[in-house]
Amino acid sequence: MRIGLALPFTELTPNPADFARKAEELGFESLWIPEHPILPVNPATPFPTGGPIPEIYAHMCDPFVALSMAAAVTTRLKVATARVIECAMVKQVMILTAEPKFFVTIRRPKRKSK
Repeated sequence: MRIGLALPFTELTPNPADFARKAEELGFESLWIPEHPILPVNPATPFPTGGPIPEIYAHMCDPFVALSMAAAVTTRLKVATARVIECAMVKQVMILTAEPKFFVTIRRPKRKSK
């Protein structure tokens, strides 16, 4: 059985690199990091569960940054986004278009098996 972990990283959670290193050490197969949402300044509708948008959503880090940190310190751990919402994809495309060398930053050489 392959078991992975999913965690939204914020300033209150462990460093993504340290977390990934420990996850790999413990034998987990993958690390999934959710996309951080784009939040409205003045939401016109309540959060689906009622009430205001939970504060954690305003503090989630960019998943591609966290995944890059995780991939840089592991050799076997698979890394992926838990979901990339449509409007976030538009945002990422805008970032990638504005900064073409960003792709070079997030890509890494193929890992060698031990």
